Amino acid sequence: MKKILLVLALSGFIISCSANKPMEVKSDSVNIEVIQKELIGTTWKLSKYSSDGNLKDVTETSKADLTFEDGKFYGDGSVNRYFGSYTLNNNELSMGRIGSTMMAGPEDAMQQEYAFTALLEKVTSYEIVGEELKLFNNGEVILVLTAEQKSEENK
Repeated sequence: MKKILLVLALSGFIISCSANKPMEVKSDSVNIEVIQKELIGTTWKLSKYSSDGNLKDVTETSKADLTFEDGKFYGDGSVNRYFGSYTLNNNELSMGRIGSTMMAGPEDAMQQEYAFTALLEKVTSYEIVGEELKLFNNGEVILVLTAEQKSEENK
């Protein structure tokens, strides 16, 4: 009986130690809480996209972003608004065909927007680390986005 109680107590201790809690990192006596952003409900700003097999930084004036909500995704491509639907299964992500407005803009913004939306249709999985979202096509990173920081009055 004592052995059973000891095993149960030890099991409870191990489970409680491994509870899912935010990670705290101490740096020079300042506590920094590392927060994992959620895929759904976060606005993600495009920071890099695949071009000729390399990740390329967005244009300086880029407004490209992406939001997932209720089985739908939408965003600003920098010139046009776009939208579509997605399916999610664990870290597997499939994005449907994309619809968009059809406005014209600066050539560099149009080229980046075309590449961005074409790459969205190729996404097969995702990974979130902290405030960075990586979208993959068969294991290769094709898009990198960063969680948009909201101003204090918009929180």
